[in-house]
Amino acid sequence: MLPPAKKLVTQLRRYARIVGWVYRDSLRRFWRETLMLLAMRFCGIQFFVATFGVVGYYAHLLENNQTLEFVGRSFQPRESLTLLLLLSCLALCALVAAAVCTYLANRGALKTSLRYETFCSKRLIALASRTDIVPPGKNPTLSKRKYLLTMARSYARECGRVYRMLVGNVIPSLIVLLIIAPLLLYLNPLLSLLIVALLTLSLAIHYPLNIRGAHHSLTREKTAGEAALTYRDLLAQAEHQSLPLKQQTIEERFDNHSLRSNLHAYMGRLLAQHNSQLVSDVFIAVSVVLILIVLGGNILMQGTGWSALIVYLLALRFGLTHFKALMAGVAGVNRFYHQVDQYLTFVEFVGQPHPPTAAVDALTLTPESPSIEASMSQCEVHVGSRVAVLCTTSLNRFTLVGLARSLTRLPEGELASLLAGSTFLSEDAHLPVGYTWREAMGITGEHDGQGWQAFLEERGLAATEPDLPLPALDTPITEAIQSEMPAADRLLLALLIVACRGKAWLWIEARALSCLNEQYEAVVDKLLSRHAVLVLGEKVDHVGRQGETVVAVLDDAALVGLGDVTWAQTHREQIEAVLGVKSKGDGTLVGSLEDDDETE
Repeated sequence: MLPPAKKLVTQLRRYARIVGWVYRDSLRRFWRETLMLLAMRFCGIQFFVATFGVVGYYAHLLENNQTLEFVGRSFQPRESLTLLLLLSCLALCALVAAAVCTYLANRGALKTSLRYETFCSKRLIALASRTDIVPPGKNPTLSKRKYLLTMARSYARECGRVYRMLVGNVIPSLIVLLIIAPLLLYLNPLLSLLIVALLTLSLAIHYPLNIRGAHHSLTREKTAGEAALTYRDLLAQAEHQSLPLKQQTIEERFDNHSLRSNLHAYMGRLLAQHNSQLVSDVFIAVSVVLILIVLGGNILMQGTGWSALIVYLLALRFGLTHFKALMAGVAGVNRFYHQVDQYLTFVEFVGQPHPPTAAVDALTLTPESPSIEASMSQCEVHVGSRVAVLCTTSLNRFTLVGLARSLTRLPEGELASLLAGSTFLSEDAHLPVGYTWREAMGITGEHDGQGWQAFLEERGLAATEPDLPLPALDTPITEAIQSEMPAADRLLLALLIVACRGKAWLWIEARALSCLNEQYEAVVDKLLSRHAVLVLGEKVDHVGRQGETVVAVLDDAALVGLGDVTWAQTHREQIEAVLGVKSKGDGTLVGSLEDDDETE
């Protein structure tokens, strides 16, 4: 455990990192819109203050029965209905102008925050498409796919919310305080310094409240999956059983730790701003009483100074109201601290990738803790080898790194090199929508026939292969083309795209390879001969059908068995026992609870 002082300094540095990034990434990126929004916000404040100025001026005229000279006419304030109507209309116009400016500022903040949210989502998806390694999040129940989906949708939305809170609340309140502070110091320096000391003391209470609010936000995210499972299971039970659910059954299912923790964290997250407002209200009350005692005492002793007291109270009240708004805004922003922090961590991680070392031309597979009898001690894999990898993890860009780490146990630098030299093909392989076939294949010939001719001959394939579905090279790849294409044709074209990248290591799902071999076995065999092929599947019965000579058995964390096809068939029951206790996939979250309609 860190000492309290060091822990506080560390936390403040993390906050400074987040604040600096938010400034650079949102406020500076949309600086024109931000300046316009702040200008509209301050115009609204000025019109609102002007309303009180008009009312105060009229009260001053009434109190002193002072004649007003205006455009050549004289008005007696205690007798002139015209003056009352004119000043009332002026106050009305100021209030309407204040309302319009505030509305335009809020509307502009919503539009700009939506643009920023969309930008954050697009950036994350673009970065995710260029990296194989996803940094771990703070919620261990999220799979990589769910984690990325959460960041692209929910965390990007929180970034937009933070921008909206900063522009709509925090920054305007902070600037108003910087303007009011010199005025208060001018009116009464000693009393103003005493109030500043009180407000500084209040920050010591606001800080743990903000930390607690951020903790509740993270807790709610961690328990969302299990809480959603409670609702899903109860609804499924209600859907499929003939008798109504007993109330006792519902009560028992709701009385579980995860759901109670989730609801408690949700309440704590919503209460964060209200707790901040309570502390601010208490300190405002103490400050007002302090002013009345100090300045009121002087007035009673000297007999003068009532006007100074009223001016000071009005200025202070205006300043403390914005201090309260500032603290509530900070508490609101802090609710999303962990989400913004995780989004920033991903952006920084992918933006500064670790450079790989020398290319990996061969691998030596060694079981870490063999749990299957007669496993080989080691086996070398190189270009031309075909290895059957038995595991329950689906193959995609984000599970590839875990599979490679479990299979090879390489140091991080060599693992990065292996991934840099790897490509993959899953059963659900998507064609690169938006590219032309020429761009996707890297073909440079001027004519379609010449382009395909060179491409196929380079890979040992005859250009006259009758069964190859060769589209026009300059045709764009669209969702419609992909959805209408037969599965085998789609997978073959995806394999051709993969093969032209010059990667030595090809990871491919057994189901995809089986689908390809039904129609294009000879073509596929020639394409695979240029790679070290790792065929991922679950069924021992299918081992050896794709030309594999080595079988590796993976659990979720390590290589636990290694042998040839005969070994795998002989020890089928042990292998199935290892694979059978593992759940499908990589821990995909079963549900989530969102609160997009939270108040800010």
